[in-house]
Amino acid sequence: MFGKPSKSTSSSDLPAILNPKTGLLEDPLVNRRVMIIDSDFYKALHDNLYKRFESGASLILYEMGTGYGELISKNADGMGMGKLEAYRKFIERGKRQGYGEFIVPLLQSILSSIRGEGKIVLKNSFFAAASGITGKTECWIVAGMIAGAARRILDKEVICSEEMCLSKRDQHCQFILKLK
Repeated sequence: MFGKPSKSTSSSDLPAILNPKTGLLEDPLVNRRVMIIDSDFYKALHDNLYKRFESGASLILYEMGTGYGELISKNADGMGMGKLEAYRKFIERGKRQGYGEFIVPLLQSILSSIRGEGKIVLKNSFFAAASGITGKTECWIVAGMIAGAARRILDKEVICSEEMCLSKRDQHCQFILKLK
């Protein structure tokens, strides 16, 4: 993974590469420095937030995700991408960065936008796996990222909630995106 990509893999296919000039990990898709965290690191942050802020921790995590989703969409705008391309890059980035694999068929998303509600599936969520089996939804950051990106891409006020989660022993995580 570090250093130069192989001939069969382009640098834009990799989640992060080591920049030989700076010695830092970077995401070639958006030319940004990245940090890799493991599930223990995230779980410690998560558990401490809940210990300190109780149920308010979920709002903090959601708002963190919202800010990041808006930033990623803003960066896509800055690269001159259309809304469809920004949407595709956002979904691609989720898998590349290790959040899990977003499943949102394009036709379903178009039909959902007409109705003002969309469903997004996330397979193998890092956040749910790191949180463990808690009996409740745990992907607040992802819900926020979806909401933040959608707000910027659609230019409408939206909210996103998680209705299924691996942490509840569901088969995958599923989010509902609604117009406010």
